[in-house]
Amino acid sequence: AVCAVGCGSTAAMIAAGSGSSGGDGDVDDSTGDVPSEQPMTPTLCSSTNKGRCECANLNTPTSAWQGLATYTWWIDGVQRCFTTFASSSAQSPMPVVLFMQCYAKDSLGGMTLGGGTASETLQQASRFGIAMFFLSTPDGGWDFGADGVVTDDNPQPCSTADSKDIAYLSAVFGLIEGSPETYDASKVYT
Repeated sequence: AVCAVGCGSTAAMIAAGSGSSGGDGDVDDSTGDVPSEQPMTPTLCSSTNKGRCECANLNTPTSAWQGLATYTWWIDGVQRCFTTFASSSAQSPMPVVLFMQCYAKDSLGGMTLGGGTASETLQQASRFGIAMFFLSTPDGGWDFGADGVVTDDNPQPCSTADSKDIAYLSAVFGLIEGSPETYDASKVYT
């Protein structure tokens, strides 16, 4: 499902602080525009849905960003994104490494991807045939279930209702599991 043009955070969402560093979470910081598409599941980044996400697959020159793809979608009115790397020379299905950097606030440079495939991280991933998923949050810090408190009554606060980042990771794992020809979901590492 995709929201219509003008769809965005309600006043209640904004007042509750569900926004990102860029405002209400769905505005392209560079233009101030709300994207015309707001997918509800991870969708390849495009000029119509990019919003505030830096989209590796839209960067130029394309040769410097080959194998990188950014996905975007909205969770509770806030845009989320992650970037994947899969070397064309790797044997599929590939093991996956999750590179999690919350302080990057979704910026490619903050996740060591500012130079595209010239990144040492991506050169090593290519060498060893590993797919990389670069994960972040617009908030600059992960949201742990039950505010990081574990009790006898709630020993594992790990449902999507417990944390917006669990919903985010569930969607990431959904993409990995839904692409068995590319990713080996039995070999996911951090």
